[in-house]
Amino acid sequence: QTESAEAQFRLGRMYVTGDGIPRDMTKGFYWLNRAKNNGHRRAAALLETLHDVSASPNPGPATETK
Repeated sequence: QTESAEAQFRLGRMYVTGDGIPRDMTKGFYWLNRAKNNGHRRAAALLETLHDVSASPNPGPATETK
């Protein structure tokens, strides 16, 4: 099962990054969650990072004031 979790993690990461396949966040989250549920620590960490990034406010472009 450890090998399956690693394969699930790699596939999820590929979908999230678009590495070699079209980027698809839905499929990426699906596979990363499967890996996490199978005990894959890096999948859990990546999901947490992605959640933090998506939850952070987007300040938009910097504007210069005079």
